[in-house]
Amino acid sequence: MASSRVLRQLAIGDRGVRGNKQVASWKQRPLEEVPVNFGYGPSPSPWRSLATIAVIVLVLSLLPNWLRDALFGLVGLLILLPILGILGLRWWINRNLVNEPCPVCGTTVSGLGQSQLQCPGCGEVLQVKDRQLVRLTPPGTLDVQAVEVQDLSED
Repeated sequence: MASSRVLRQLAIGDRGVRGNKQVASWKQRPLEEVPVNFGYGPSPSPWRSLATIAVIVLVLSLLPNWLRDALFGLVGLLILLPILGILGLRWWINRNLVNEPCPVCGTTVSGLGQSQLQCPGCGEVLQVKDRQLVRLTPPGTLDVQAVEVQDLSED
């Protein structure tokens, strides 16, 4: 009886009154009367998922042991490979990522090992060598450090 009432309400929808009966919109219906499949085909039964699981268990019990083990191994690999890939990528990045100050301006610069990059603060071209940032200078350029010398002759 309740199912015919649900079907009648689905047929009327949100149009309001049909005959002398007023029909509520789907938002005002009790939860057990709201269609799960939104009106497309029969409503799925709660036993459907249990039946699917039972069929899978039955099929797996009929398979030879080596084939069942191979299927479980394949499913296990499909679950574990992405996890191992993410963990491996994190390990590789932690091992190769250098986060050091620029030798020219002191701005913190991040780069991967043995790569060239440009400082965002001063625009200097830098290279990562031995987990340190060094200036990349063209051949023939002398890189010197300026040192302030005090004049001792004024004493």
